[in-house]
Order: sequence, then C-alpha cells, then structure tokens
Amino acid sequence: MSEDLTVDDIEDIEEQENPEVLLDLQQKLIKRCNDAGIEAELREYFDGDTYVAVGMPNGRDKRWTSFSSSEAITEILSFDFEKYTFLGEFVAIANYSENLIEAVIRPINGMPRHFLQRRIFGEVSEGEEIEPIVLEENYLGRSIKIEIGEASGAMRMLARGPFGRNGALSVKISGINISQHNQSLQILRKLSDSLFFQLDLQDGFALSLVRDRRHTRRPGHRPRRRPHERAELEFPKIEFDEGPSSLYWYGRSALGMPLLQFLAFYQVIEYYYPTYSQEEARRRIRSILKDRVLPRIYGHFKKAYSGLKECLCLREENSVRNLNVGQ
Repeated sequence: MSEDLTVDDIEDIEEQENPEVLLDLQQKLIKRCNDAGIEAELREYFDGDTYVAVGMPNGRDKRWTSFSSSEAITEILSFDFEKYTFLGEFVAIANYSENLIEAVIRPINGMPRHFLQRRIFGEVSEGEEIEPIVLEENYLGRSIKIEIGEASGAMRMLARGPFGRNGALSVKISGINISQHNQSLQILRKLSDSLFFQLDLQDGFALSLVRDRRHTRRPGHRPRRRPHERAELEFPKIEFDEGPSSLYWYGRSALGMPLLQFLAFYQVIEYYYPTYSQEEARRRIRSILKDRVLPRIYGHFKKAYSGLKECLCLREENSVRNLNVGQ
C-alpha cells in the first residue's frame, strides 16, 4: 500500500465512484496545480484505483497530499488552495496574500477532544458551535489577531487524515505581514510557544502544534481550574528562545519518564545560566564601584579640587596686589 494512503483515503476507496466523473475532477485538479506551478500527478493504489498526489510547497521542500474521492477533490477545488504553503514539520499552513497562518493543535497529554474543548472554551451544549477565543493586540507594529477555535475548511482539507476531520482545533494568526516560509514559521513558533506556556502555567495542561500522530498518556495532576469555565488568556507579551522552548515541551511530553523530564528541564535552566551569572557579576561590580571605589575616587577628587581652588584664589590675590603696586 502506498505510504501516501491515509484513513480518509481508505474510506474513499470503499465508496462507489463514477469513473468518468472522477477522472474529469482529477484532470481539473492536476490542471489547476500545473497552472499554479504546483507539482501534481496521478498515482495508483495497490488495487489499481487512482488518486491525485499534490506536492504542496513547504519552504524549499514539498509535502505530498493525496485526494482520491470525487467529494474530496470537489471540496479542494472550491478553495484557493494555490495560495497556501505548509510550514516546516507542523500541520500548519500560511497564506501570504491574506497574511494568515493557521496550525492544528492538540494536547500533549492525550486529553480527549471533548474534555479539551471544555477546558479551553468552557461548557458547550451538544450541537452548539464553539465560540473561538480571540486575542488582539499590536505586534511588530501591526494589529494582530490570534484565534483558537475549530480548524478552517482549508486547513482540514490540506491536513487530511485524522487532523482533517470536523472538530479539529487550530490556532490562527492574522494581520501579520508575512512573505517567506522561515519568517512565517518563526512567528508561529514564537506566538504559539508564548500562548501555550501561558495556558500551561495558568491551567495545568499543555497544548502543542501537531507534528505527527503519536499519542501520549494523560497526566495525573488535577486541573487548576474547573473544566466548565472558559480559559482566560492574554495576547502573548513575552517571546521565548526557540532552544529552551523545544526542551521545555520535550520535557512536558515525556510522560512517565521522570529522568528525561528532569534532564530536559535542567537544560532549560542551564541554557540561561550564563546570562544570569553574568548579570550577577555585573551587579556585584556595580556594588563594589558604588560602595568602595567611587567614594574613594570622589574623596581624592574633592581634595584635589579644593587644593586647586585655593591655588587659584592665591594667584588671583597676588595678581590684584601686583596691580595695586604698579599703580
């Protein structure tokens, strides 16, 4: 079986398709990709059925996404998918023309989706739409909006697989001026790290950007906030360095492995040790200069200034006397 085959594809294969309609849709999708300069080709499954593999841009690389059913192809054709690019190893997309970044998120601890939604959005009745959390503030000189809510249709279609289903959550960043892959990826990491760290400290559960399909176990600590209450968040005001942030999230995800957690958290502290040790050294030097050296220098300066002042006064008096004698 092809490595591109996903859960959605297996379901699509089981459905009866009109071969002529499917072929026409496949050709339309391939043509739109070719017109946009996106690589696309028709491939075969093990049983001879065909699907379209689309190599969506992802920086200098490509991320291959497959579309096999008429329904899936019709839906992707309804979006301006040509405007999107994937970001790094994350299930995340960017639209440079609309200054938009969106990334699928999930709990690190494998928390069930319905419980996660209650923890973030508060109690939601069955069938009721989730009201997203929206944060707005000036960032890098622009009015930026961060939204946590259900993933958009474009995100679900491009993500495919389990993260492309209804109910998937995402973080959206809009209003930011983006034009490059690495720039967009850096903004996504900085803002999401700050936001997720705030949630972890405030409510005791950790979110992460989706990288893969691994599942982790649920932690044993109790929530710090009642699950029916809505999460209270602020627009990120602090940016964290990428290195220690990665170590921190690695430690948070290493559930049941206390030694790995200890090493990861210790390395986070160790990362900043030179900074704070240098700051302590500067503080001590300032204290020594202020309390010991500067008073002595000031005392010597005061004596020298007094002596110089006396000399100038004597010279002025002698000048006046000489002037009087001459007259």
